[in-house]
Amino acid sequence: MLYLRVPEVEVKAPFERLNGPPSVIVPLPPEKVPRLVELLETNGHRLIRAWVTDESNPFQMESGLTGHLKNLEPAKYAASKGWGYLEAAEIYSGFLGITN
Repeated sequence: MLYLRVPEVEVKAPFERLNGPPSVIVPLPPEKVPRLVELLETNGHRLIRAWVTDESNPFQMESGLTGHLKNLEPAKYAASKGWGYLEAAEIYSGFLGITN
């Protein structure tokens, strides 16, 4: 995750269950959020390209942009309020029998 490249990010209980499948939780303290925003803005094109498999497909590119904005917009809002930022993602695995 990009968030782990921000110096001094502490990951507490990185894998736990939140009423369902295992989850990854990455808390970012308020003083690190502006740096996260800077990284997301600076590397936006690279992040989008990492999410898509076919850059010539406009749907995939739009989907990549949407995914990027879903990270950038709440991070910018948190930075504007002086808040921390929390990324929580559920892990689904058909192999383990855990699906949506």
